Amino acid sequence: SVGPAALELGRRRQIWYSDKGHSIAEHWPSQSSTSSSSSPPWSPAIETREVELVTLPKGRVGVNIVKEKTKISRVLYSDAFNAGFRVGDEIVEVNGRQVDTNLAVRRAVRRAVAAHKRSGAPVRFRVRRWSPRNSGRGMVKMTKGKGVDHAVPMLDLTRGVVQDYPVVLLMEGSLSRPGSRLSSRTIELLDEAGVAFKVLDCSDEKSNPGVLQAVKDLSGEATLPQLYVGGRLLAAGSAILRLRRSDELRTALQ
Repeated sequence: SVGPAALELGRRRQIWYSDKGHSIAEHWPSQSSTSSSSSPPWSPAIETREVELVTLPKGRVGVNIVKEKTKISRVLYSDAFNAGFRVGDEIVEVNGRQVDTNLAVRRAVRRAVAAHKRSGAPVRFRVRRWSPRNSGRGMVKMTKGKGVDHAVPMLDLTRGVVQDYPVVLLMEGSLSRPGSRLSSRTIELLDEAGVAFKVLDCSDEKSNPGVLQAVKDLSGEATLPQLYVGGRLLAAGSAILRLRRSDELRTALQ
């Protein structure tokens, strides 16, 4: 997930925090999850990911790190994001060298960048990331509803949500109260398909300030709902229903 610097688990919600301790996003599992698994609505896990930068735009890795820590506070360039960096990732290794302090990270990165300039060798990172697995059907909110209290751009957060969750529905309204008949029908289609999915309410400016513009910037589409599968826009608006008729929706969700 693009925002998590930490993850607090409660019985009913997950909260992602920024490096300054402010809430970045919250997730409430649905009461009526379609999952048949006997596992709990979510299972916290730390994943280790490999990130490889083949090119360095402007000679930089393209991320900012929290002062005196090894956690990423901002992903600056699309190359770094597409390589796999996310806000909240904890850097644990640079080009095979283990790092456990801010100073160690900065020194290792300087060496790696210098090596890249000399030989063109890719810069490789190993990062640790909190990952909510088996999180089921639920809503995602970007803030606690008190305005933006972090520096992570809404576009970055939205991009992270659609890339890091397998199926995401961007729409107006909530699971319990969809904002349009089309959104309601799309939810029914996903439930019929038996897949877990996340919903981001693009009309909730209180909890998700600026998300509607971020959605437009991300997809180039203003039409809602938008259905993302595997990190890519599958369809928007009434085109989602046409996918069902052609059986393309079920194929994409498998």
